[in-house]
Amino acid sequence: HTMGPEQVASLLRRVGTRVRPGGVLVIGTTLRGHGPASALFAVQMAVSGQGGDTHGLDDYRAWLDAAGFDPPEVHDLEATSLLVARRRTTGRA
Repeated sequence: HTMGPEQVASLLRRVGTRVRPGGVLVIGTTLRGHGPASALFAVQMAVSGQGGDTHGLDDYRAWLDAAGFDPPEVHDLEATSLLVARRRTTGRA
């Protein structure tokens, strides 16, 4: 959350080169617009002044797809979500 969209996309592309085909990536996050804590977290990020932001599920789907991962499964916890994405074993479907 301390990175902007371009930085997150770049990080996930780099991570994608390190995860073997069929391997799994798990991201713990507070998704924008997903659950009651997300609005409060967005305000916290805005006032921190560090340039961070909350990111939505559609953002993560696009970034993970570009990095070679299947769409993530979303597992909601109390205040956060876990995104579980598997590295594709073949080219894009």
